[in-house]
Amino acid sequence: MIERLSPDAQIQTARTAEEGIHLALEMRPDMLLLDIDLPGMDGYEALIILRSMDSLRHIPMIAVSAHAMPDNIQKGKDLGFNAYITKPVRIGELQDAIERYLPKKKGFSQTG
Repeated sequence: MIERLSPDAQIQTARTAEEGIHLALEMRPDMLLLDIDLPGMDGYEALIILRSMDSLRHIPMIAVSAHAMPDNIQKGKDLGFNAYITKPVRIGELQDAIERYLPKKKGFSQTG
């Protein structure tokens, strides 16, 4: 979906929260999308770690999760997610979140 919304986006993926944290430290991305239901450490725990790091805490972080109950969403927002998108992901909702939180200098382009 992201490649469709912004063909110039550079996307990195990680299979676990631990791998994602390491990758974020290495790459210093403009935005992070975190699943909540990950093997081992979950997305909430990863968010707490990421937000505790001076070099990463400023990065917009968006939860993407099938956990769609109001208490799940509130927990995510309370812990510091900038947005919480529920699955199945609606392209318009993803686009709105990316446009809102992606640094303007990156020139996110709207398509379709």
